[in-house]
Amino acid sequence: MVDQRYWHRNAEGKQVLGDELVRLLLRTREQRADDFKQRLHDLAEEEFDTWPRSDRSNGHLYLLAEPAADRVPIPLDQAGTDQLEAEELWAQVLGRHPLHRPPTLKNAQSRVPHPDGILLSAWDRTLEPSLTEDDMVRVLMRNDGALAVVTGAGAIATPDPDRLAAPARTIDLGQQVGPFVYTCCALLSHLAEKYLAYNGEWRIGVRIDKTHRALPIHHGLSIFRGFQTAEYLHVESTTTDELTAEPGAVRSRLFDRLGRGLGLGDVRYHHVPLP
Repeated sequence: MVDQRYWHRNAEGKQVLGDELVRLLLRTREQRADDFKQRLHDLAEEEFDTWPRSDRSNGHLYLLAEPAADRVPIPLDQAGTDQLEAEELWAQVLGRHPLHRPPTLKNAQSRVPHPDGILLSAWDRTLEPSLTEDDMVRVLMRNDGALAVVTGAGAIATPDPDRLAAPARTIDLGQQVGPFVYTCCALLSHLAEKYLAYNGEWRIGVRIDKTHRALPIHHGLSIFRGFQTAEYLHVESTTTDELTAEPGAVRSRLFDRLGRGLGLGDVRYHHVPLP
């Protein structure tokens, strides 16, 4: 758009779009944005988030990223990933971005057959009874380039020992969810450069449910009544270049509104960028 006008190029050269085509363009963009948010919401279904709904005490964090292009140059299932194992992938991605507190992508160690790509998951509770909701991580790297992630450690519940009140929830933006999403951005960059050969634009979004009345770990506000909405959802645009060079900038934009809603102000000052 230049001078409040939309342009396109056809066989006759550069032309101004008419009002009807502009309205169609804007409606299409709005519909795509709505569709993306719906797909982000759909990650909470038990098909992907396998922690039973009846047992979910925490607010879960969901991340979805999709390439803006219609297709990536090399689909993931054609990029030599047949033998790719979780240990090898996390060594490549997390070797430069270590996390010392959960949640961490490294929890997703089991490769599960999936028709749409590579699914890495924490062990099933039936096989690993000691697995807690905080430890649960599932990562789906789709053949079309999309990335979907869930962790059970979004807004962590602290139950009332007397069971007289609903569990209070805390969001550790600086040491848990912020660094976790940072490494998700690093993973997306790694997939784009090493396997998909995709150097373009992305749409990326995060959602945390059960955020109403959630508190930050350190708020220092005696009158603070907690986060004021039942969920947090934010969508941004980025590029492969930015994901590679400045994953922290993407993470900051994704959580800027969350930081303000938690009374933390500018989220850039609540997490030291990882090396």
